[in-house]
Parts: sequence; C-alpha cells; structure tokens
Amino acid sequence: MFDVRAHLDDLRCRPTTWLRNRREELVREQRRLHVEELAVTAVLDERDALGDDTAAKDGVSEKTARQTRETARWLESVPRIADAAHGGDLSSEQLDALTDLADEDSDGEWAQRAPNCSPEDLHRLARSKKKPTTSEGR
Repeated sequence: MFDVRAHLDDLRCRPTTWLRNRREELVREQRRLHVEELAVTAVLDERDALGDDTAAKDGVSEKTARQTRETARWLESVPRIADAAHGGDLSSEQLDALTDLADEDSDGEWAQRAPNCSPEDLHRLARSKKKPTTSEGR
C-alpha cells in the first residue's frame, strides 16, 4: 500500500530545487506515457478492439473517450507534434486543442509554436480557424 504520509515526509526533507526538478521529470514522463497510450489506443481502434465499456473502465466520460480516440487517430498524421508531445513539450490539453488546428501541412509549425501557447489560446485559434469566411457564407 502506498503510504502517502511517509512519502510526503520524505519529500519534505528534500531541497526545493530537487522537488522542482523531480516534478518536471514526472510531468514529462506522464506526457510521454500519454502519447504511448494514444498510440496503443490508435491500434486498438484500428482493430475495432476498444470495447463499449472503455470509458467506464478508464473512469472518464464518453465525450473524453471519444476525444482520446480522435486524438489517437490524428497523431499519426502529425509526426512532429507527436514527437514534441512524446518529448514532454505538449500537455494532453494542448494536444486536444491541436486536433482542431494542426494538420499534415502545419505539423512542423505547430510542433514549434504550440509548446509556447496555452490550451485556451490554442482552442481560441482553432475556433477562429473554423469560422466561415464571407465568401463561404454566400
């Protein structure tokens, strides 16, 4: 059993610099693992091997499970973004926003730009990208 109190006591003995560095390592590792999970999800989805109970098993909403599958499928078409995410430079929120913003043609650009953008800014940019132009509205 994980003894959170003992772990916290151990962490409290560590210098702040060590804690900051450790947290950064952990965030990068979580992001790397998330991209690997997305890759596994993409292959399971290709095989139609994700059950109807995937959302429940993962403890997420159907909407979140659907977004995960969409992101997993999309990631193959944007290898530079996938590399940046696997390297820990992009959060899952940033990746979710990028699915509506980046494509094969803009992959390299967004792999460089997105790590410096908040998820909110990326969502905002994606929404503005989707607005029809005046000529499209006619």
